Amino acid sequence: MAEKRWKWAALIAVFAVIVFAGAAVKKAKVRSFTGIIESVSGVTAVVETDDLRDEYRGTVRVSVILDSETAARAAVGDELLVTYTGPFMETSPLQVSGQQSAELVKAERERALR
Repeated sequence: MAEKRWKWAALIAVFAVIVFAGAAVKKAKVRSFTGIIESVSGVTAVVETDDLRDEYRGTVRVSVILDSETAARAAVGDELLVTYTGPFMETSPLQVSGQQSAELVKAERERALR
């Protein structure tokens, strides 16, 4: 009987830890910026943006990861929309921590055809 109570007490304690830990974790705010691709190498692109004025002065360069489909279509001069939840790693170029996505907004080739 005591062993059965111990198991229930342990189960309740584990459940309480999970519930309170989940409540304590603050949901990260999803933020985004747009930038113009400066270079593409494999699934990595370096973009130039001035959308980060709140955190950095002027135009900054940011290294972002592309999915394979976007990497195949991306070219220098294209515009990317990058969403992220984490801070930037202070490298040169900056790196996004917690990157969610990188999507082509405007392709330079499409603009050239118009």
